[in-house]
Amino acid sequence: MTPPRLNQALLAQLSGVARPRYDRTNLGAGIVHIGVGNFHRAHQALYTDEVLNEEGGDWGIIGASLRSATAESELAPQDALYTVNARTATSTEHRIVGSITRVITAATKDGYAQLLRTLADSSIHVVTLTVTEKGYCHAAGGLDRNHPDIQHDLTSTGPRRSLPGILSAALQARRQAGGAPISLLSCDNLAENGQVLRRVVIEYAQHSQPDLLPWIDEHVSFPSTMVDRIAPATTAEDRTQLTDALGFTDEAMVCCEPFTQWVIEDWFCGPRPAWERAGALLVDDVAPFENAKLRLLNGPHSASAYLGILNGYDYIHQVMEDPILSGFVRKLVDQEILPEITAIPGFDLLTYVEQIFERFANSGVAYATRQVATDGSLKLPQRLVPVLVKRLAAGRSIDRLALVIAAWINHLQDPAPDPQAELLQRLYQSVSQPPALVEAICEQTQIFDELHEFRSEFQSTVVKALNSIRSIGLTAALQQAD
Repeated sequence: MTPPRLNQALLAQLSGVARPRYDRTNLGAGIVHIGVGNFHRAHQALYTDEVLNEEGGDWGIIGASLRSATAESELAPQDALYTVNARTATSTEHRIVGSITRVITAATKDGYAQLLRTLADSSIHVVTLTVTEKGYCHAAGGLDRNHPDIQHDLTSTGPRRSLPGILSAALQARRQAGGAPISLLSCDNLAENGQVLRRVVIEYAQHSQPDLLPWIDEHVSFPSTMVDRIAPATTAEDRTQLTDALGFTDEAMVCCEPFTQWVIEDWFCGPRPAWERAGALLVDDVAPFENAKLRLLNGPHSASAYLGILNGYDYIHQVMEDPILSGFVRKLVDQEILPEITAIPGFDLLTYVEQIFERFANSGVAYATRQVATDGSLKLPQRLVPVLVKRLAAGRSIDRLALVIAAWINHLQDPAPDPQAELLQRLYQSVSQPPALVEAICEQTQIFDELHEFRSEFQSTVVKALNSIRSIGLTAALQQAD
């Protein structure tokens, strides 16, 4: 007998799994979320689900996908219900989440028009976003006018493709409809993500509809946030395990670690869910938490991915099981990253680091090294370059950081998906000697531009690390660093 697929009718028949305690049939929508992938389902949607459980309210989420119809095809047949499966190596906690009400695919002409109408509706008070770093079409924090989607949007009269273009069009529609103020929350791993979002929207509007700018200043806020939870891509094996455990199929399910964190800048220009009731932290300044997370978690995560790829490991937890690789990453944090982190009152950084390595070692969440390695040209400037700048400015060693950069360069022979993958792979294949290769990467990309003042020392240290990996192998090079 074929197991039933999760949907609203099935919900009342289920036992042994946590379910929404609110009435979904009368749930109004107050949020639009752009980018309805695994991370959103395991994070913001779950926090909102908990708020709805605790105190109700019209805080349903209308999801929007700007490119793919996958999220709609997964969620629509299930009445937008899905299961969050928080895993450790020995246990799984299942929970059905009901905060998403429907999904719009904006890649079609009708879907695009529907999204604009939805965002113009005054019942929508908050827009949250998880579109990855590259979705912002930004360069050096501002709008990338050379981005093909931006060029398309600025010259076309049809539906817009870029996030800045779509948001600008939506805000114009909201203004014309006499709409209420609205808060736009970036939930991506970008330093000062709220300010980056504000800049790209403002700069796009300056080029396309400058009359909108005064309205944005008065009616739109852009709070920064810091988000944290490991939620890898769902596999066929994950779906089979859920069916075996709960007796139904779920094409929209997500697996994640038990740990979750959300720090939000308390800058809203209208109503919002009481996310603090679900454990979110509302603060005046997100930057200290954001910097700690980008440097202490995301930086070592990227390091583990590139080292793991070179050693043939498919998953991050396998890197943690290798005493040489995991020992190197731990010393990288203790000796070169942690000393550059500003203390946060009431927040124990040493305990945070211990939690991070426990999370990396969680084999219950199989996070692929190549997935973590994706978009390195965008992530390295956020995660490792600022630490390199601080250490070089202070005259301190960057030997371990340089080995990570060298491992990233070596992985370019078969790079993980990246907006600059074609250029980087071409450079790797055409420039064989490390000094010329490192020079070419610095000259032909903007990845290491912040290091221009220290470029000679940076390049020479990376060249040394690259020579070491190539001559004696990764493991020996890491051991030699000790």
